[in-house]
Amino acid sequence: ILRHRFVMGPILGYRGSSDTGDYQLCCLVATEGDDETLAPLYYNVTQTMSGKHVIAEGYTDTLLSPLAAYGKYKLWRYDWEVPRHQSIDYVCKYVLPDNRPFVCHVPSSTAFPRIAFATCAGLETQEEVRTTDDSNIMWVHMRNEHESKPFHLLLMGGDTVYADPIYKDIQKERKDKGIKEDDITGLKEEAKIKYFELYISRWRQPEQACMMANIPTLMM
Repeated sequence: ILRHRFVMGPILGYRGSSDTGDYQLCCLVATEGDDETLAPLYYNVTQTMSGKHVIAEGYTDTLLSPLAAYGKYKLWRYDWEVPRHQSIDYVCKYVLPDNRPFVCHVPSSTAFPRIAFATCAGLETQEEVRTTDDSNIMWVHMRNEHESKPFHLLLMGGDTVYADPIYKDIQKERKDKGIKEDDITGLKEEAKIKYFELYISRWRQPEQACMMANIPTLMM
């Protein structure tokens, strides 16, 4: 029985190439749960999307502890490596412990990878996100491009989220609780939790989550 509830992710990441030329991948997930371990992730590598003729498969290690904990949430990272072909692209399928499958494309070692670039969140406040009908229109455009001709890498140039509203929200909450403005006790921890919750709220939006789960990211 899975006691963890996945609240964000996977956020697929590109980690580089090993000494033997294997393609190094990782994925971040955020959970809300009580236990201190996370079951392994399963993966396999095939030459086509059909999933036939498995070239390699395996499981990651069991995660024995989270990378970090923020309030009620925990952050975890899986790491694994898959083989690359000299001239043929591969397909890597990976499955989280809650049985959700995802797929990414591994470029051959001699090909130029197909790269998508993203920068700036576009909308600063949660109110803007709620009231703007097409706030994720560029993510939809990327998804359509990816489905037509898959990307190998998603390069992200910064400003993934805008954190400026966090301190305004904290100040208002502290004022409502009767905490004086010059009392900074616990302020740093509150800001960390709010910042992490901001990432969860942004990165779990379906249009963005789809791309970040299926294209390895390299982030600034």
